[in-house]
Amino acid sequence: LQGRARFGSELERALREFPPDALLVDAATASEGVDAEVPALWLVADGDEALRALESGARGTLPRDEEPAPLVLALRAVVQGLTVLTPQLLDEVRRA
Repeated sequence: LQGRARFGSELERALREFPPDALLVDAATASEGVDAEVPALWLVADGDEALRALESGARGTLPRDEEPAPLVLALRAVVQGLTVLTPQLLDEVRRA
């Protein structure tokens, strides 16, 4: 973990000062998409949030209550250019 920032100018400044390999975004606090050249993994509550995250450019989504080990694996996957979406969230996105 390199840093923590809110959206807007605070996020833009943090991305310049501490360029990360990936972003971890909580959909509950995201008022806007992440306009960055950095892959983003969003933590979501349901298929609607997952769909909004993917439409905003997320490389993947996981349930907000995911355990640490799968979260680390998912972050590594998005850094490698892979898309991460659990089967449950995929089904919810299809219904959204």
